[in-house]
Amino acid sequence: SRKLIFDTLHLLHEDCRLAQQSRGLLWTRCLGSLLLRISEHMSPSMVDFEDHYQLHLDGYLCSFEEFRFVNNFEAENQRLSNFTIPPCIMTCLDNFLQLGNDDFSSNDFICGI
Repeated sequence: SRKLIFDTLHLLHEDCRLAQQSRGLLWTRCLGSLLLRISEHMSPSMVDFEDHYQLHLDGYLCSFEEFRFVNNFEAENQRLSNFTIPPCIMTCLDNFLQLGNDDFSSNDFICGI
């Protein structure tokens, strides 16, 4: 399904973004740029992913001028991910570390999975 493909590409991008050997390489930025473009196309239901990619790409985008979307989606604003929020290992770790904080409960723990 499309959701499985998108989620797999997102997790690949997250893994490569964190791996020292591939961090900052052109192909990881291009994959992030592609995922950003897809998220923009599926807006507003994917605005959280859109924000995630914009934050991590920090303006270093690959151009996809020739890339055209075929509008055969059931609904353009349908969510294209099974995740409730974009999974990010750093967010998960931050939440895990805050579990000892009195102002942070296990109900606040968010990983997107």
